[in-house]
Amino acid sequence: MTRPAIALAAASLLLTLAGCGGSSEPFGLQESPNTGQIPGTGLAITASNAASAAGLSYAAGVGSLSTIGVASSVGDLVGGGAPAKPGLGSLEQGRLPALVVLAPFGPVVQGCAVSGTVSVSGDLASPTALTSGDSVTLVFDNCNDGTGETVDGRIDTTIDQFTPDVVTPENFVLGISVVLLDLQLRTAAETTTGNGDAGVIVDTSNPTAIRSSVAGNALTIDSGSKSETLSNYSSDESITLSSESFDFTLGFRGTLTSTALNAPVVFSTPLAFEGLVGERPSSGEMLITGNNSSVRLVVLDRLNVRLDVDSNGDGEIDVAIQTSWDAVLNPPG
Repeated sequence: MTRPAIALAAASLLLTLAGCGGSSEPFGLQESPNTGQIPGTGLAITASNAASAAGLSYAAGVGSLSTIGVASSVGDLVGGGAPAKPGLGSLEQGRLPALVVLAPFGPVVQGCAVSGTVSVSGDLASPTALTSGDSVTLVFDNCNDGTGETVDGRIDTTIDQFTPDVVTPENFVLGISVVLLDLQLRTAAETTTGNGDAGVIVDTSNPTAIRSSVAGNALTIDSGSKSETLSNYSSDESITLSSESFDFTLGFRGTLTSTALNAPVVFSTPLAFEGLVGERPSSGEMLITGNNSSVRLVVLDRLNVRLDVDSNGDGEIDVAIQTSWDAVLNPPG
């Protein structure tokens, strides 16, 4: 992948995690168990804040999947391979730019289109293939590629696994650990900064499906006066070609701490989200729990959802609110 594409992947990651751009629609995978209540310290979920808790949790779960784009970009840079994936760009088998033919290599500094630089360095066991333990570091210094966005900061990656099919190399399993260190995106409107870790697995061994997963200890995104931390999280997705359409399945879990909520919440998907790529889920459930309280988001169709609120933790629904995906994901104000 070219230097501008890597910078765009880094920018897209922060935009999506911050919930202010990028692809906010899921592609999707498996069920995740509920991770429990937060007695005494969690959010007291009520009818008035249930929609916000559900919308922010959903956005955080989907946003964590955007780290796949950065992992894929680095995989391409050092010669990994993958077929095109909706919303994540493409990886082409066998590409190995001259800057990485030495092991270790770099730092090699490249200029960005308008101003700033990207420094690329790493340590590869082989100049022709990915190997477990390979590492690549990207350092952005006021990198402006003419998109109106400037990227600063560092991304450290380590190859955990690369298993290509001997006969069909574009079918493979790729595992990469990603660490964001003060990765910053500046626009005319605001500055967004990301820190944290993610372990990413992309599996294209099935020619009719792509499966991906992300898990980590914590991701923190600061944007203006807003701050969100996703901790002890995992997200899984699959895209399957079925009857000339792309179907997704999506599952996630984690703990969300946000300045938009008074206290943390824990979320999970006891019933995986499903739907068509490019649309919102048409089925599935997400459970968000707080301090002896919870809200269950039940998908009615690709436009509408129901919020079942249990405000006292007795297992009974105190109020059921029928609303829309738009209202949950784009609250007024």
